[in-house]
Amino acid sequence: MMLNPALEALPLQEKTALQAERLRAIVERAYRKTGFYHQRLSTGQLQPAMLQTVETITRLPFLTTADLAANYPYGLLTVPVSAIARFQQRATSRAVGLTQQDMANHLELLARSLVAGQISSGSVFMVVAAKEMMPYAPALQTAAEGIGATVIEQHGLNGKELLKSILKFGVTALFASPETFLQLAETLTTLGFSTSELPLLSLLCDARQLDNPLRHKLRQAYSTPIYTLYGHGDILSMGIAAECPEQNGLHLQEDHFYAEIVDPYTGLPVPDGQTGELVITTLTREGMPLLRYRTADFACLDRSPCPCGRTLARLHFSRFAGQ
Repeated sequence: MMLNPALEALPLQEKTALQAERLRAIVERAYRKTGFYHQRLSTGQLQPAMLQTVETITRLPFLTTADLAANYPYGLLTVPVSAIARFQQRATSRAVGLTQQDMANHLELLARSLVAGQISSGSVFMVVAAKEMMPYAPALQTAAEGIGATVIEQHGLNGKELLKSILKFGVTALFASPETFLQLAETLTTLGFSTSELPLLSLLCDARQLDNPLRHKLRQAYSTPIYTLYGHGDILSMGIAAECPEQNGLHLQEDHFYAEIVDPYTGLPVPDGQTGELVITTLTREGMPLLRYRTADFACLDRSPCPCGRTLARLHFSRFAGQ
């Protein structure tokens, strides 16, 4: 299932052309609207017109967390503050400014991610958010409502309470932390039941929270597929990439983001399939475009065809910032 097959299954040539068009537009916007980018490009004797293809993006300097902190909170905005609908702040000296259109785009990307996780208009969807995930819950719920799912609001449930709610409401899709899923499985075992007796058809969680050992534990505890969603606090809280039913990497939303994998020491691009640091450029961001932002997350790019039908490249993560 796809929410937007026209873009999620866009032929390669058309996708590349769309990315190039959006890259030119976003660089031009950043150059004209912010002193930071204007000075940075001018220092490198660059003009937006020099960036005609996605390959030429390597001419641009990297953007770092230090740059975000130095320009906090308004220095990278390309619109007046009055046009910013929301600031998402995940650190004391960094914030992401989003316009109404940016927020609408975010909801569509979340909806795409949920559909990739087999959530549809017939799903009963529950979000059980730990403290660090609470800011994401409303957007996930709104995105699920947008695709017609029935959303169950819950807060701070322990294992038995969560089990009761899942059974009473007939929850078919659950977003939670890996620890919550394991606690639920332990509760069922204690009561003499199996996770296979639950109505759950999809388990979803933040990719940052699910390392390989935890995924292995969950697969031992559940036969239900586990789907991860990727986001970055300095870019977008989830929705950047998500797993499909093939469970072989996270599809990057390439109509909204351009990804590079670079050597963390030299900054030079590495071949597809080789692990390096993920660098993201936002292609459609109105309020606060980010050009070549170094995420400090490590992954490799996989452009091989996916049986799900999406033509979006996949990210295979090996380590996240802070791990």
